[in-house]
Amino acid sequence: MFCPLQSKNINKEEELRFGQEMYETLNEAQRSAVDKILGAYHRRSATTAPCFFIDGPGGTGKTYLYNTLCYLFKGQGVSGLTVASQ
Repeated sequence: MFCPLQSKNINKEEELRFGQEMYETLNEAQRSAVDKILGAYHRRSATTAPCFFIDGPGGTGKTYLYNTLCYLFKGQGVSGLTVASQ
């Protein structure tokens, strides 16, 4: 999966603002997933890293959820990797 923010020239404030705007449009299930992922990231320890698996039928907003997370994390100066598989 392509994270839309893989540019070297990242404006953190702009990315965070865009991520927050996207967050406001998430449905309840998406918002719950984002909250859990962000919470787990901020509670992580030096020896563990959270890993999440998002699954659902086509058209349910998984890519939008991933993109929202990318913007929110990049806005906080955090880089990440998103991976898709079949």
